[in-house]
Amino acid sequence: MRSSSAFLAALLWSGTAAAQAPLSAIDWLDEMGTAAVTPPGPDAPDTADRIARPDVTVTPLGAQRADSVGLLPSTTTGLPRTLWEASNTAILIRYLERLPERPLPAMRALYYTLLLAEADAPPDSTGAASFLHARLAALRRFGAVEPALALVERAGGSRPGLFDTWLDLALLDGREDRACAALAATPHLSDDPRSRIYCLARAGDWQTAALILHGAEASGAITEPDVTLLALHLEPELIEEIAPPVPPTEMTPLRFRLYESIGAPLGTHGLPRAYAMADLRGTAGWKAEIVAAERLAQTGALAATRLFGLYTARKPAASGGVWDRVAAVQAL
Repeated sequence: MRSSSAFLAALLWSGTAAAQAPLSAIDWLDEMGTAAVTPPGPDAPDTADRIARPDVTVTPLGAQRADSVGLLPSTTTGLPRTLWEASNTAILIRYLERLPERPLPAMRALYYTLLLAEADAPPDSTGAASFLHARLAALRRFGAVEPALALVERAGGSRPGLFDTWLDLALLDGREDRACAALAATPHLSDDPRSRIYCLARAGDWQTAALILHGAEASGAITEPDVTLLALHLEPELIEEIAPPVPPTEMTPLRFRLYESIGAPLGTHGLPRAYAMADLRGTAGWKAEIVAAERLAQTGALAATRLFGLYTARKPAASGGVWDRVAAVQAL
């Protein structure tokens, strides 16, 4: 009898399921929000005339919140997923903006742990991913381009609100192929025509890139020095006729890479620390690599073993300055 009842129940359930499409998670939440309340019957026991209704925050299931993305899970950091549950996004951002440019060695590990922790987003988090952007900006100030790039890619860099940051970090790290491919396939990811021109050229669509450049120049959407930089990038034969523009005060990763592409690479010493990553791509000399690695090691953005490897790569070429440090390390 029990098996027959179970079979009948299964049959009834399957018939109902076939007649009615299953509810998605979001539909289910909507249904719960409109549930009817059955009034008590005459024989019902006495009830309280009022009840306490706790505040409940409902988040649609399946909607990933970029502010909660991290590279280090709770099992690694030892921090709870509710790390930010009592925090306000604006206050957290202000604290992140005040982080020192060169954190004390004793604090570095804690800073990186907090910046890369995977934890629930602050309760007032929105789709703008402001908290994620603040964490990425802090990592970039430290020169920690590689973890910042991994973080934005995990959050989904191929989204309009995150793409420009993704491309900037990829350009600094010399790994912009994926970001450019995404922009070429989905132009609305960025409102910046300079990015689209650069990425179209990388994809080999020089004609479309040139058309966009001419149109953007005519409309004033692109001005100097970007017009000249992009023109020289698209037509290298003009380099012999037109001198590279004077580097602007405001440097961007794209401008930096454009100067490099036209044969006028810029030094990174006077630029923000994140640009030092460009000297570790195998395109700079040994001295420039060591100086860049030292800058990054000062903030913990580069492993000490990698700096040691550069110190011991070969014999010092001269004496004084960086070469004295190389000789001292090799003498250990």
